Amino acid sequence: MKEKVEESLYSKMQPSRVCSEDGRLTAMLSAENRKLYPDHPKGKPFLVLFFRDGSWLDEYYYASIEEAHQSMRKYVNT
Repeated sequence: MKEKVEESLYSKMQPSRVCSEDGRLTAMLSAENRKLYPDHPKGKPFLVLFFRDGSWLDEYYYASIEEAHQSMRKYVNT
């Protein structure tokens, strides 16, 4: 229970969309409901979508919101 509360607090402090300074790269986070998406990887409910110049580039699932945010920051800072 403590982990869920900490993760919830962490998620409220972080953005769900991150853009590079020049605006060309964008990463967006969504938390998916596993019951609605039975085909997504078990244990990885956090989906990050990556865009370049407004066009979809890639997407990855992450087990924790911290991993998802690290990936988002790394993507837009490259």
